[in-house]
Amino acid sequence: STWGLDSSSRATFGSAPAMATRNDGSELLRLNVRELPLGTRCAGALALGLFCLVSVSSMCSDAFTLIAGYAIPPHFYVWNVLTAGWVSASIVEMGLFVLVLVWTGRAIESAWGPIEFARYLVTVN
Repeated sequence: STWGLDSSSRATFGSAPAMATRNDGSELLRLNVRELPLGTRCAGALALGLFCLVSVSSMCSDAFTLIAGYAIPPHFYVWNVLTAGWVSASIVEMGLFVLVLVWTGRAIESAWGPIEFARYLVTVN
């Protein structure tokens, strides 16, 4: 089937999670966090957490965003290379990032598995 579950009751790639079907297409907009795979939930929580840290403190902003002078000694914040792609400058940017992450993450993680999904996130971001 195009939407829902296949005959083995396993989510198919490109399918929406099992939910009540309505003819007006509103099931595409419905987001139930409990139906998301664990890796997708963790990635969304990480993005939201980093946004909250960076918006509260300028010291956290320096620690998580990529600043050329901080990626080399004497500061040597090597994790900036990994966290810079997850930090958002505005609430709109963060909202769009998490929305795209959740919508694509549930399809990618169910098709590839959690370990490959984590590798994908580290490589792409």
